[in-house]
Amino acid sequence: MQNTSSILSSMKRGSLSFKIYLIVFLAMLGVCGLLVVSLNNSHTNLLNTKKAELKHLVSTAKSIAVSFQKRELSGEFTSGEAQKRAKFAISQLRYQGSNYFWITDRFPKMIMHPIKPQLDGKDLTGIQDPNGVPLFVAFVNATRETGSGYVDYMWPKPGAEAPQGKIAFVSNFEPWGWIIGTGSYVDDIQAVFWHDARSLLIVAFIIFISVLGLSLLLARSIVRPMKHMTSSMQKLSEGHMDIDISYDDRKDEIGQMSQALKVFHVNASERIRLSREQEEQKKLAQEEQRSALMKMADQFDKEVRSIVLSVSNSSHNLKAMTEDVSEGSQENVDCAGAIAVAMDTTSQNVETVARASQEMSASISEISGQMVQSNEVSTVAVSEVKKANEVIEGLSTASQAIGNIVKLIQDIAEQTNLLALNATIEAARAGDAGKGFAVVASEVKELATQTGRATEDISGQVDHIQSSISEAVVAIDQVDETIGKLNTISGSIAAAVEEQGYASGEISSNIVEAADLTKEVHKNTSDLNSIALKNGQSASGMIGAVSQLDTEITNLQNHVDGFISSIRVQNG
Repeated sequence: MQNTSSILSSMKRGSLSFKIYLIVFLAMLGVCGLLVVSLNNSHTNLLNTKKAELKHLVSTAKSIAVSFQKRELSGEFTSGEAQKRAKFAISQLRYQGSNYFWITDRFPKMIMHPIKPQLDGKDLTGIQDPNGVPLFVAFVNATRETGSGYVDYMWPKPGAEAPQGKIAFVSNFEPWGWIIGTGSYVDDIQAVFWHDARSLLIVAFIIFISVLGLSLLLARSIVRPMKHMTSSMQKLSEGHMDIDISYDDRKDEIGQMSQALKVFHVNASERIRLSREQEEQKKLAQEEQRSALMKMADQFDKEVRSIVLSVSNSSHNLKAMTEDVSEGSQENVDCAGAIAVAMDTTSQNVETVARASQEMSASISEISGQMVQSNEVSTVAVSEVKKANEVIEGLSTASQAIGNIVKLIQDIAEQTNLLALNATIEAARAGDAGKGFAVVASEVKELATQTGRATEDISGQVDHIQSSISEAVVAIDQVDETIGKLNTISGSIAAAVEEQGYASGEISSNIVEAADLTKEVHKNTSDLNSIALKNGQSASGMIGAVSQLDTEITNLQNHVDGFISSIRVQNG
């Protein structure tokens, strides 16, 4: 089983020509087998024919003995006379030239031998052929069971020294105790056999040569086209279109295969043409996509630069205004300090008036002078507060503009992110051809994300600035209210001083009232000083926020520049 599997495996790996020649070889081997069987059957038939002939001849000789035995029984002859006449008649029988019959008994002893009469009456037990076969003992043994039989032996042929192969048939004649036999040389059988064999071999050789030649021609007519088509298909699979397709005019399977190969060739040519067209369309689409992307990058660069420039200018203006607010707040602090000092002096003067009326005139004069200065400082403070209020209103407007710009940037970032997502989807649909564009889309998406984060930070800072501005507006309103009160108090003090000149009797009460008013002025001046300090701190915070906003705007500009540059490099 394993050998059969190995043979089948070897046959599967063999070439087509090997398989066809193997079929031819097996066919010739079968013919040779049939030839050997035929020759063997011919030899067997010749031998059986010879045996049947010998049996018929012995039956003829035996019939002579039977006829004389009947005549003996009829009384025509005595037993000895009948046997004598029978032996003589049988001794005269010949066939095929010189072949004869003999008669022995069961001992065995020769009763009649026409060629060697000297053997008559002799014991035949010791007679052997050249191969040592005791012939006549074998004849007797051949008749023991069935009464007749065949014996193969060697015996000298008349006119030849060397013994030849013979076949004998012997049969019992029970009434007289005879064994009648005859033998025939087999060389005539061999001659006929080899004559027939030569004729058969010649015919078989002619058939073998004819079949072999036709088989080789047939195999060649199959193998050569198959090799040619195999080579053509191999070239076609490698992309070579300059192939020679022959044998398509044949009406057999090879012609059908050649026609199919021609169809494959046409389809392959069409596929290559379509592939080239697709490649050209792909290149054209990539070029259009690159042009659109560059156009979008230029438009994006133009719009974003304009927005960033506007934000940057607003930031610089906000910073300048914030610095002005800070300077005004510092001046308010200085003025409030001067007012506090003046209030301290006024308080001391009022106390001095209370202690010594002699110094009242001098104190009143000093108070009048200080009140004039206080009025001037108050006037300056009012002007600075109004200026600070205008600046803060400008800051509020700028911060709102910045918020709008930040929202615009966020919208642009979200739109860019959406475009990057669409580009990623289109790149995924494009397969290997869209890998480069997918990388660009990923970079665009990352830059859009970073821009969104930066705008969120800027938005937070702007919200903080707007909160600080609101606090500054509230503080400045309080400063304005306090300064208004201070102006009122100063007017009251001035009126009191003037009334002192008209009514010195009211000096004491006016001094008390002045003392109370100076204390209130001193308190309001302290509040004004606190408000001014708070305004200064708010202005400082606004300066820091504006600086941070300026830094974020610079980073945004750098990211935008890097993003635009990467797009232009990848699509340049």
